[in-house]
Amino acid sequence: MTVVRSRSGRHASHRNRAVTDVDRPTLVRSVGPSQLVWLNGGVLIDQDHVVAELRAEFDRYEAALLANDVDAMNDQFWADPRTTRYGLADLQHGFDEVVAWRRDAAPVPTTRRHERVAVTTFGDDLGVVTCEFRNGDDPHLGRQTQVWARLPEGWRVVSAHVSSVDS
Repeated sequence: MTVVRSRSGRHASHRNRAVTDVDRPTLVRSVGPSQLVWLNGGVLIDQDHVVAELRAEFDRYEAALLANDVDAMNDQFWADPRTTRYGLADLQHGFDEVVAWRRDAAPVPTTRRHERVAVTTFGDDLGVVTCEFRNGDDPHLGRQTQVWARLPEGWRVVSAHVSSVDS
């Protein structure tokens, strides 16, 4: 349960409900990683159903990545010139560059495995997925960050970044 102090000074417990101006929280406390957290302005963070939706989209993207299903991967990126993707040794500005790069990119190893995935959502329509991964016996730890937005066509990656470090 998330406990907040409203502007009126009353303490209140909130779960999945709209916030009025009187109730708009100013003090944030969260109990546990899957609990709701309120920000000033009334944005709900990590609503269970939104986290589950976004995790399912991320898992679908990762399955396409392992299968080297280029069309499915491209379908999950925002088809817009403002889309960005920064890779290990490449960068793309705009959806057309992402599509062109992916057409010629080598597939990821089928030995890719996740070590940690975190999904954080802000409201119903925006989220960030971070993933730490390994490719087989490669000693490098891969790191991936994706910013997702729910658009009229569904959840889409609007910005992505991939890097690796020695571990």
